[in-house]
Amino acid sequence: MQDIACIEKDELIFLHTFEGKKYLSDYQTMDEIEQVLNPAHFYRANRQFILNIDAIDTLKPTYKGLSVKLRLPAFAEIEVSREKVTTLKQWLNR
Repeated sequence: MQDIACIEKDELIFLHTFEGKKYLSDYQTMDEIEQVLNPAHFYRANRQFILNIDAIDTLKPTYKGLSVKLRLPAFAEIEVSREKVTTLKQWLNR
């Protein structure tokens, strides 16, 4: 799982690698996949994204909370709600 940069839920769940490849997940829900991931490396940013700590490039404050820019060109920015900002910062600063 260390080559997984982020996990995205659209209609289905997709795994995005650091190499820019996209794979369909066998898991049916984000909760299921979250259970098998190492919480030291993966963070549930919102309902649609789970992020690998190594994929995070920059954080930018927004009126909704935080915007996370990944090192992957496939994603511009991912929103993190105000409620999760504190836990995200704690997770990043361990």
